[in-house]
Amino acid sequence: MKILIATGIYPPDIGGPAQYAKNIETVWRNQGHTVKVLSFLFERKLPTGIRHIWYGSRLLFQMIGSDMVIALDTFSAGVPAVFMAKILRRKLSRKERMIFRLTRYMLTHADGIVFSTAWQRNIFIPAYGIDSKKTHIVENYYGKKEESFNPVRKNFIAGTRLLKWKNLDRVREVFASEDVKRAGVVFEENSEKFEKFMDRISNCYAVVLASLGDISPNMILDAIRYNKPFILTKETGLYERLKGIAIFVDPENDNDIKEKILFLADDKNYQASADKVATFSFTHSWLEICDELMKIYKNLL
Repeated sequence: MKILIATGIYPPDIGGPAQYAKNIETVWRNQGHTVKVLSFLFERKLPTGIRHIWYGSRLLFQMIGSDMVIALDTFSAGVPAVFMAKILRRKLSRKERMIFRLTRYMLTHADGIVFSTAWQRNIFIPAYGIDSKKTHIVENYYGKKEESFNPVRKNFIAGTRLLKWKNLDRVREVFASEDVKRAGVVFEENSEKFEKFMDRISNCYAVVLASLGDISPNMILDAIRYNKPFILTKETGLYERLKGIAIFVDPENDNDIKEKILFLADDKNYQASADKVATFSFTHSWLEICDELMKIYKNLL
């Protein structure tokens, strides 16, 4: 098959869609498919609207001859992908969210919509008037355990894609409070390339993600692979999967965030949390993800 992957970001960018694009590309190439990835170049600097038109024109050219199009976000890549796919009558499968009217158009006109969690699907169906029959769930990547190292200090790691909903200003303020400082805790924001970021996680004390909402955050799943305790927003699609090992937090409650940080800063609590994370054994490989996506596509034919 000839497959086109439309994505706003791609390695060395950090973020879930970047890793998703890279890994499904690798699996499908290894299976003998012809795969093209079209990511943003200078479109990132263009204003909304102009960016979509320009990216859409690039997509239109690349879609010629493609059998399947996978768009890895809703608004930035998804909207132009659906417009151009409808022009060429190509199949489109999709994952993730935003901007209401165009997003609603995209979601209601896509041939198939793939969510990584039921939590996300349950939000999108009534909000955008989606036909539930064309929705599917393909869980995120859960990798095998990796080698990790004992931390030399109590450093909490956070990835830094500068988006408002990541709630970083609030998190920074909490870590800057005197109570947290006295506990010897350090907050480290990280924007390094993926490999270096994974090295930082493998050596860190813990990972923190207190965003206003996060569907299926890769950073948390990476923390699990390295057996690192983590604080995670309760507004997430991973609640059911991780409720036995996660330390959940209300992202709009400064005191709750602080209490959870101080809880994890305690050596006894930390070890108990680390032990729980170490027991987590569920895996979901990129091969399984690609097979599930391909099955969805074939059922659309």
